[in-house]
Amino acid sequence: QYYRQAMRISHTRPGKADPRLDRESGFTLIELMVVLTVAAVILVFAVPSFEGVINNNRVTTTINELTTTLAIARTEAIKSNSIIIVKATDHASHGWRNGYKVLYSSDNEIKIVGPINSRISKFTDSTSTVVFNSLGGLGSTIYPTSTSTVTFTIHAPKAYGRDLNVTMSGATTVCVHTATTNNSSCPYDK
Repeated sequence: QYYRQAMRISHTRPGKADPRLDRESGFTLIELMVVLTVAAVILVFAVPSFEGVINNNRVTTTINELTTTLAIARTEAIKSNSIIIVKATDHASHGWRNGYKVLYSSDNEIKIVGPINSRISKFTDSTSTVVFNSLGGLGSTIYPTSTSTVTFTIHAPKAYGRDLNVTMSGATTVCVHTATTNNSSCPYDK
């Protein structure tokens, strides 16, 4: 008997619509406006911080490309037992911004890197040419180096700058600046 009552309640009569479907479904204009307003507020706060993330990636990409190029040059110097030069393509006017190239001392090119991203606001260097000797260190008797460390500083707006240091032995280290300002420095003595 209980089973029959449950069956009667759970089934509707044929031809009669389910009462839950009598109401129309969808969003009202007010609900849609509230959702759009909340989304706009979230975007207002998210976009400026996203710019910093993008610029940090630009700086990281640029420093990684330069580090890789210097590693290729050093490896090639050791492998070929010769002098390898990395120099700015247009060191007279824009320094390393317009790109740089790796070449043998006989001017045969090994690798060419095009101009860096235009959003990089600062790309400074302590030299326009980096020379690796056959032992993988900096300088040679033909191309003596005047400093014990070559430093490249790369920075972009709202991003942490980075220094790439090349020691006399040819080893490279990257240091991340402690602030996002253009004149911040790495937490070590240069």
